[in-house]
Order: sequence, then C-alpha cells, then structure tokens
Amino acid sequence: MIIEDNMTVYENSSNFVFSEIRESTLIEKPSNLLFIALDEHLALPIGCEEEFKMWVKNVPHFVGHLWEWREIEYIERFNKIAFNVANRLNLSNNDGCKALVSLFLKYATWQDDPSNFSLSEENLIWLKDRRQFQDIFLWIEKAPFLLESDLVAFKKKNGIK
Repeated sequence: MIIEDNMTVYENSSNFVFSEIRESTLIEKPSNLLFIALDEHLALPIGCEEEFKMWVKNVPHFVGHLWEWREIEYIERFNKIAFNVANRLNLSNNDGCKALVSLFLKYATWQDDPSNFSLSEENLIWLKDRRQFQDIFLWIEKAPFLLESDLVAFKKKNGIK
C-alpha cells in the first residue's frame, strides 16, 4: 500500500512538471509555476530503490528542457540528487542517470565544468559500464576548457556530437 501511495505522489509530481513544461514551451521560456513544480519534485523523499526509480523516471525529460533553457541551477540540483542516490543505494547503470550524463554531453558548453553538474570520478561510481561513457571521463580529465574552440576540437577528436 505504501508503494502505491508513493507512486501516486511521484506520478502527480511528474504530471505537474510536465504540464508546466508544456505551458513554458508555448511561451518559449520557463514559467514561475514550472520552478515551483520542479522544486516540489526535487523535495520528494527518496529512501529506497523503488522510490528512486519513480523519482528519476521522468527527470531526463525535465532536464532536457532545462538544458534548452540553460536553467543551470536546476540541472545541477537534479544531477546531484540522482547521482548521490544512485551511489547511496548502490544502483548500477540506472537508465535515468545515464540519460543525464548523455544530456550533459549533448548540451554542455565550453564554460560548463562537469564537476558543477556532479560529474566526477567519485560521483559516477554507479556507472559500471565505463566504456559506454568514456567520453564523459575524458571530458572530466580535460575540463575546464579555456576557449570554445578547445571544446570543439576535443569533441571532434573524440567523436562526440
């Protein structure tokens, strides 16, 4: 019964965020209500693996929009919670967390330091298949970039799109 009640809480929270993302997309910028919805989702308790799966399920979708709007503070907060909980619960190769890493690789600029987004060797313990995400570990080693051209050259050399 508790899992079902929690599921409803997580679904309602996700639905609230999705609704506000749709509204924000129409006006082409994040609304104040979206920030309220995101804060509520960030505040949900995550005590076990099932709760984490419910919480993280839609987070990459939210964060994709946040990257498009460059809402860095929220991206950093979602990443920090996701990676810390994945490590704490010893969850390896969580799809939601892997999607957050992929979003960083897709949207980050030369000025974005991976460590600000909780992307560090110590924080990616949950990522067991390092070969699949070799790009992020290379980026962590090279960051921060001094110029945009440095990032462009790095991506070209390593085949990152």
